[in-house]
Amino acid sequence: LIQTAPKHLFRDAGSTEAQCGGEAGRLSILQDDRHRIAELRRFLVRSLHLACASSEPRVSIIVPIYNAYEYTVDCLESVARNTDVPYQLVLINDGSPDARISALLSALDGAHSDLLIINRAKNLGFVHTVNQGFELSSPLDVVILNSDTVVTQGWLNKIARFGRSDSGIATITPLTNAGTLASVPDFLRDGTLPPHLD
Repeated sequence: LIQTAPKHLFRDAGSTEAQCGGEAGRLSILQDDRHRIAELRRFLVRSLHLACASSEPRVSIIVPIYNAYEYTVDCLESVARNTDVPYQLVLINDGSPDARISALLSALDGAHSDLLIINRAKNLGFVHTVNQGFELSSPLDVVILNSDTVVTQGWLNKIARFGRSDSGIATITPLTNAGTLASVPDFLRDGTLPPHLD
């Protein structure tokens, strides 16, 4: 499984705040993005609803979020479009100072019973956030999905099918072109997606 961020996201991380003037600017970006967020909410509701109709066991997708608003929106859009097995989506804001994250999660809150949102004001770190997600997900199988990941068609079906193929499998780490320890084709280096892979 290869996952990559869209090319339009590779830009200076500080440019949004610099162009928009701090807190008020960040909130106005969300206003400018309201159509995209409304579409995302509709995509997620439709995706979660279709997934509920399946008889397969659900998988909980935990997305720990700290800033990275644009990446997070792209991640969630890709989950909604490319997840074709029953799933629960757990979104946890780990105290992001970027107010757009809280606003985004507030806009998605209540959209579906399988969309769980924790909009925490205090940063407690990745491990605490993931453990909180595990507690909310029990007894389901769990996937930890970084908020800057863009998933491909059928991604969760491949992971779930492989994980359920042998009771001795405890963890699965998909490969990516941008994941340090899981990077291909070059270990520990981000790279472009090889042309023969999709």
